[in-house]
Amino acid sequence: MSKNSKLAQARSRRKMRVRRSLRGGCRHRLTVHTTGKHVYAQLIDDVLGTTVAFANSCEVAPGQEPRLGATVQAATEIGKRIAERALTAGIKSMLFDRGGKLYHGRVAAVAQAARESGLVFWSGSFLVHPQIYGKNILSTNSSGQEKVVQIRRCACVVKGGRRFSFTALVVVGDSSGRVGYGYGKGNEVPDAVEKAVKDAGKRMVAVPLHRGSIPHMVIGKFGSSRVMLMPANPGTGVIAGATVRAVADALGIRDLLTKCRGSTNPLNVIKATFAAVCALRSRSDIMSLRGV
Repeated sequence: MSKNSKLAQARSRRKMRVRRSLRGGCRHRLTVHTTGKHVYAQLIDDVLGTTVAFANSCEVAPGQEPRLGATVQAATEIGKRIAERALTAGIKSMLFDRGGKLYHGRVAAVAQAARESGLVFWSGSFLVHPQIYGKNILSTNSSGQEKVVQIRRCACVVKGGRRFSFTALVVVGDSSGRVGYGYGKGNEVPDAVEKAVKDAGKRMVAVPLHRGSIPHMVIGKFGSSRVMLMPANPGTGVIAGATVRAVADALGIRDLLTKCRGSTNPLNVIKATFAAVCALRSRSDIMSLRGV
C-alpha cells in the first residue's frame, strides 16, 4: 500500500470519527475543507440537507485580490465572511466539523475567526462559548436516568500477583426523548461508571417519539450487529433484550418491538441501536425535507 493511500485512509477514519461525535445537539453544521490552493467553508442545515451559507478563497471581494490563496490569513478572512453570512441568516449556534483534517493551521484559523465574529460552537451536547473556549459546559440534566448495561473485569498478571481493572457501559436518558451512551475504564467499578456517565453526556441525542413509541420502522447497523426497531400499539410494552431495553427505557418508550441479529456484543448492539434511533424522523421533518 502506497503512502498516499495510507494517508487517505487515516483521513477518512478521522472524518468518520469526528462525524459520529457530532451527532445531535444542534441543527446547523459548519464544515471546513482545505486544499493546496484554496480554503472552503460551508454552513449546512442537517435537517433539510441544504446549504445555508458558504465562503471560499475563490470569491472576488471588493477592494481585494480575486483570490485570497490558501494561507492562514486567507482562512481567517474566510472565517469572518462565513460568520457574517451566518449571522445575517439568523444562525448563531452550530456544530464545527473539521472533517478529516487536524485542528491546526488553516482549519483552526477559520474556527477562531468565526468564534471571534460572534458564532457559538456546539460539540455534541457540549456548548463552547467564545469567552471560555477550551472549557466544556455540560448541557444535559444530571438528574436523568442512568442504566449500567455491562461491567467487565480485566486482569493483568504482574510481578507479585494480578492487577484488576474494570470497564463500564452506561446508558443515560431523561425519559423524554434524549439519550446517550458512555464507556469508561477505571481501577474500581465506581470510577469506571462515573467516567462512563460523563462520556454519555457527550453523546446525548434527541430522538422523535410518537405516542409512546417510535414514528416508523428503522434498522441500525454497526459491525456485524443489526438491530431492527418497530413501532407497536399501546399496551404492547417493550419487547427487547436487556441492551436494547436500556436504551428504550432511557428514551421513555413504552411500546416497542425489536429484533437483534448478528453479534450480540453489548457495545456493538448499543452502537447499532443508536445508529437506528439517530435515523428516526418525525412527520414534520419528512414534510420539511419534501418541501410540503
